[in-house]
Amino acid sequence: MGKRTLTWGAALVIALCATAASAEDEAKPTKQATQAKKPAVPDAIRLRQLERNVQQLKSRAVTANIAAQALKARALEGRGITTLKVRHLDRVPGSFRLERLVYYLDGKRIFVANNDDGELHRRKTIDVYFQSVPPGAHVLAVEARYRGHGYSVFRYLNKYRFRHRATHTFTARATKKTRIDVRSLDRGTSFPMRQRVYLRFRESR
Repeated sequence: MGKRTLTWGAALVIALCATAASAEDEAKPTKQATQAKKPAVPDAIRLRQLERNVQQLKSRAVTANIAAQALKARALEGRGITTLKVRHLDRVPGSFRLERLVYYLDGKRIFVANNDDGELHRRKTIDVYFQSVPPGAHVLAVEARYRGHGYSVFRYLNKYRFRHRATHTFTARATKKTRIDVRSLDRGTSFPMRQRVYLRFRESR
């Protein structure tokens, strides 16, 4: 009698434990169900993320190329070869945004940058060129495209588009390093919108 009671009691405990475990398993969501509940990312958002990643890679590639040019130019300096360093300094106010910047040396394009990722107009100092050049006369040409930018009552500025071109002739001397800084400047509100932004060259050695 005592053994039979113990046996029935043990069986009852085992049955209760099995029932509780089964109920707990049913309460847990499956991995597939959990994943199914996650909202899908819209294609438009995924495309914008992909475009942003591509622009970041392009920006890094340009930076790496400038760094490689600088290393090459420094190595050539030690061998008595002329080097040229060009920088663009964007010093216009926030009512103008730089959209595209192109540089030419003796008619050959040496640099181009667009504001596709919204970062170009935030870069106030841009390394354009750092390489060796033959001694003698050269022509550096710049094309800068700006657009107006404004909020609220100044929103009308957004419709303005400006293209500015300028050239500078310089002489590269043997064993000397030539540095040219090109500044984008604002003449002020006393000038018409299309005449406010201008380019100024400053040459040093």
